[in-house]
Amino acid sequence: MNPTTTYAQLVEAIRAGGLENGVVCLHSSLKSFGFLEGGPDALLRAFIDCGCTLLVPAFTYECEVPPVRDIPQNGFGDDDDFDPPVPYDPTGAMIARDMGAIPARLLQIGGRVRGNHPLNSFAALGPLADELIAAQGPLNVYGPYKTAYASPVPAYVVLAGVDLTSATPVHFAEERAGRRLFRRWAMHIKYGIQEVEVGSCSDGFNNLADAVAQIETRVRAGQSEWRIFPLRAFIDALAASIAKTPSITHCADANCARCRDFVRGGPILRGETAAADVVAFVELLRAHGIEVCLDGGWGVDALLGWQSRPHADLDIALEHRHVPTVRALLEERGYHDVTRDDTRDCNFVMGDEMGRLIDFHTYTFDENGQLTFGLDYPPESLTGSGTVAGVPVRCITPEWMVKFHSGYELDQGDYHDVRLLCEKFGIPLPDEYGRFTEA
Repeated sequence: MNPTTTYAQLVEAIRAGGLENGVVCLHSSLKSFGFLEGGPDALLRAFIDCGCTLLVPAFTYECEVPPVRDIPQNGFGDDDDFDPPVPYDPTGAMIARDMGAIPARLLQIGGRVRGNHPLNSFAALGPLADELIAAQGPLNVYGPYKTAYASPVPAYVVLAGVDLTSATPVHFAEERAGRRLFRRWAMHIKYGIQEVEVGSCSDGFNNLADAVAQIETRVRAGQSEWRIFPLRAFIDALAASIAKTPSITHCADANCARCRDFVRGGPILRGETAAADVVAFVELLRAHGIEVCLDGGWGVDALLGWQSRPHADLDIALEHRHVPTVRALLEERGYHDVTRDDTRDCNFVMGDEMGRLIDFHTYTFDENGQLTFGLDYPPESLTGSGTVAGVPVRCITPEWMVKFHSGYELDQGDYHDVRLLCEKFGIPLPDEYGRFTEA
């Protein structure tokens, strides 16, 4: 008979590790507990009874489909193959076997929340579950970690009977170190085929043990040894180590395509303006006292709180008086004017050698809020708020965003954006989109 771990021992370990009322990013092996009285339910109950919010990976691999577009340095090997996909349903309990028994059980419990990512979803249970999971989108896979990292509520990584090769937050640290995440494609039961972000190979992550040794706490929960790390310090230490020695994450397989391409920086996303680009631009302008309002596709996704599709450009609404400063800042970073037939002083595009584009829509109001120059944005349309990769941003309000997506020749991309906005904010779908619903 295996040695036993009791509920009381679990609670004692949670308290000894200082985890009460915190966010716990749990990675676990049920076997490490020996005979766990009450099974996985006892462990989940112990955390919830101690006021914790549990966050676990709940990945599904059966939903993947072959690549939709060719992206250089994207971590594909010659032996990659694909079975017929099973559509991902976030309300269901489908989960990859190697996620373990504890995340599988969490998915079956009432009140749990699960992300919309069709390959690398996270599931959460507890007081902050909704807030954490709301941050995850197909192209913001580690959004829950980003929210926990920035939260005033203490957050921890807990490895219960497993090592760093099971620690999914390391992928977030890789992203913080400047690596672009790989792109894959998967079938969602509601949204069809989606382009999504995923991490890389984790087989070499034990190479990082020295980088976090000084912030590690060990406690025993009955028969299971727990390694506990403060999430923010964990991510910062690993990101610094990876940035200093990129090859440190490479696994033992010298031919591993995912490790090879990730060490090089990840996929080469030409002609795409990614979330990291948006955040860098917004924060650059804020450092110079300028607030920008997001419009277009990124404005839609800021309102949603997650990136729903790739974006070729970033549309911005900007007071015209800031144009000289913003131009100078972008030119210092390799941006230049992109000539178009419809270029005007109040509507122009700047781009860089990677094909990233920023589409300027500028305006000037007088002291009474009346337009005196530029594009006719109603002042109330510029008062929306949202997030990009967990960073708060200004954007066009949902109601005006839907209105702006009308009165011209609509396409499937317009329908994608408007449908998601209407679903989230309870806005009636405009009649002119009826032909898409009928199709």
